[in-house]
Amino acid sequence: MKEISPINFFKLYQRKYIKIIDVREVSEFEKYHIEYSQNIPYSLLFDKPYLFLNKKYTYYIICKNGRLSKLATIHLSNIGYNVTSVMGGLDSWCGSYHNV
Repeated sequence: MKEISPINFFKLYQRKYIKIIDVREVSEFEKYHIEYSQNIPYSLLFDKPYLFLNKKYTYYIICKNGRLSKLATIHLSNIGYNVTSVMGGLDSWCGSYHNV
């Protein structure tokens, strides 16, 4: 499983367009999220990733604190998707690097 630190994720986000998948529930996503991220709740992404993801792209998976994104990343990487979990989730992103 691949992970990226909040600092390196922030640097990457600043430099270029990246595909960010936020696995929180819709109500949480609507309160705040990273600009240009896509909301796909964990349960949908876990059950039917083929509806949302393409195996030829790289995706960065984020949640509130890193727990669900880590689980999603393990599952998705095991079935052939190129995914990286953002360590610490939005708590790290918001708390240290960026005001979403």
